[in-house]
Amino acid sequence: MCTLFLAIGKHPEFPVILIENRDEFYKRKSLKPHWWDGENLFAGKDLEKGGTWLGYHKNGNWGVVTNYRDLTKPIVGERSRGDLIPTIIGGDFSIEESESFLLKNGQLFGPFNLMYSINNQLFCYSSELNKVEELKPGIYGLSNAYLDTPWFKIKRGKKKFIELIEKTELSKERLFTMMQDNKQASDAELPDTGLPNEVEKLVSSLFIKSKDYGTHCTTLLLKNGNGEIDFTEKRFV
Repeated sequence: MCTLFLAIGKHPEFPVILIENRDEFYKRKSLKPHWWDGENLFAGKDLEKGGTWLGYHKNGNWGVVTNYRDLTKPIVGERSRGDLIPTIIGGDFSIEESESFLLKNGQLFGPFNLMYSINNQLFCYSSELNKVEELKPGIYGLSNAYLDTPWFKIKRGKKKFIELIEKTELSKERLFTMMQDNKQASDAELPDTGLPNEVEKLVSSLFIKSKDYGTHCTTLLLKNGNGEIDFTEKRFV
């Protein structure tokens, strides 16, 4: 599971601001962001299946993936979602080719959302809808449902995110602090995704911490007006 916020064209210095929490079982190990051997991809790496959840390519493309959670439905798709980012942003795909790949192959992966940028155009694909949406300038929030689904953590985080990016001098530290918010939703605010109520409540906060599951890291990607990417990660596991 992951939660992210994205601002496009809303800050004078950074046309793209992306911050994301990666949530996972603590026993699932990963490598810190690095340049992958033989590839022009900078990303963390999942040591269980070899993929990644967020990364960027030397060509300026980037991508981030979240899972889609609805346990009331059977989970289909055997391919790892971690393969999506190297495939889409590092496969020399054009915008049209990337969309075609996702529409034809999205159901082969576990349920997911993929935000990605190719040639400075931004998109979001939902495997649940099997649809690619171009993202226009604006503020977006995404967790384990559809884009901008008003879950408690999305509404609460998005409000704070907007406050922080409205400041001319962007504070990385305050953005990271925002993502450590551990306030949970009330029972009335919980979605029904098929989890037991106590687990649904646990994962309703931006920052998650339990005995065996929680937020592994927070990653901030900033892209300036020259197309240069600043990539910063804080790890908690």
